[in-house]
Amino acid sequence: MDDENNLLHFLDDTPSSHYRKTWDGYSSQNDGDDQSDTSDADPSNARDRLETLLNQPANKFCADCGTPDPKWAALPFGAFICIKCSGTHRSLGVHISKVISVNLDEWTDEEVNCLANSGGNATVNTKYEAFLPENYKKPRQDFATEDRAIFIRYNIYHHYFSLTLSDETILFLFVYMQEKIRASTVCD
Repeated sequence: MDDENNLLHFLDDTPSSHYRKTWDGYSSQNDGDDQSDTSDADPSNARDRLETLLNQPANKFCADCGTPDPKWAALPFGAFICIKCSGTHRSLGVHISKVISVNLDEWTDEEVNCLANSGGNATVNTKYEAFLPENYKKPRQDFATEDRAIFIRYNIYHHYFSLTLSDETILFLFVYMQEKIRASTVCD
């Protein structure tokens, strides 16, 4: 049990620094030859490209819970998400997951490029859920907000399902963290 406690401590103290660096350094990756300078860019072009991405089959459903017709996007992951899941992404902080409205916000070419380069919801889910245990139920649109939040935090922030841990360890960690979160909300 001490090994499992040490592993939990390690995972709790390890934020998704890789993806934070990806987002923070996204514009510095541009070499100047592309059209990432948005000062003279046509915003309608970014909007058209965004609509094309949103109309891809996998992007017509929330990447986290499967709700149809998502109206939000999480960068730098490049996933389209529903309004309920967007709240949890926002709570992670903009340094982890920047949430943008598909309809309400003005999109830059850089933001649309980030979405396009991610490969869409299918690619994002393949990456982040590579080691999701077969017997684990991913959140659905009828799940409680708290259950969605638990899944998103430990999938996106801690990368539990993208790590090469055994199914038993992943389940142990997930159940442990779920109990930990529920216990903290009962005491508040």
